[in-house]
Amino acid sequence: MLEVVQLWVNLPSAYKMVQPRYQALKAQDIPHVQLPNAQGYVRVIAGDYANTSGIAMTYSPLNLWDVRLNHAGTSHYAIPEGHNAMLFVVKGAIHLNNSDIVRQHEIAILDTHGDTLTLGSMGDAIVLILTGEPINEPVVGQGPFVMNTQQELLQAFDDYDNGKFGMMD
Repeated sequence: MLEVVQLWVNLPSAYKMVQPRYQALKAQDIPHVQLPNAQGYVRVIAGDYANTSGIAMTYSPLNLWDVRLNHAGTSHYAIPEGHNAMLFVVKGAIHLNNSDIVRQHEIAILDTHGDTLTLGSMGDAIVLILTGEPINEPVVGQGPFVMNTQQELLQAFDDYDNGKFGMMD
């Protein structure tokens, strides 16, 4: 079975009109960091973890860690000060910060106090941890477009209607 997680990332206004891009990242190119005591490993997709940098290119500071926990493993992750943070349980279930249980396909939104996150697996688990510097800009969205102003949103629809996003055969 093939599972895919697709992420859409809001860009700072200075980069809203850059050429769209897709990044195909090969598994063998994504760096791994082994967790202590054979508890599993972290694939560093974007940003930094334990002095290891991910290969995904980003327009603002963010981290994307693909955490693979072994049965009954507990691990700790430093969330950068001021970052928004969330996690998504792809497979299994975890204890979050020694209290809440987050199950498969559930999301947990975390505090932005730059604290340590503790994950305790309740069996083998796959967890995506995402952190990012807040952009602190207005957001206006409609349909597939997310911009900073109503005028930019109207321009995006006009550009789409006029074929500026390319054409499909």
